[in-house]
Amino acid sequence: MEEQINQLINVQDFLLKIESISKEKRLDAMDAVLWYCANSGLEIETAAEIIRKNAKMKARIKNDAENNGYFPKTAKLPI
Repeated sequence: MEEQINQLINVQDFLLKIESISKEKRLDAMDAVLWYCANSGLEIETAAEIIRKNAKMKARIKNDAENNGYFPKTAKLPI
């Protein structure tokens, strides 16, 4: 699994591609990751490893899941 991560040009490129797919196809972040994996041949486990190391992407996926009712909403401080 670590070998596939090293084969990626850049983890930041992966994250930018996910953002681009999400906006272009109007998908949630998780759906964009699954779409990318299905079309690029990247294993889902490898994508999960990349996401685990990126707090921003993890938070976005969690937020999308809460908004769609997959997880109970967590309390947030008013800003």
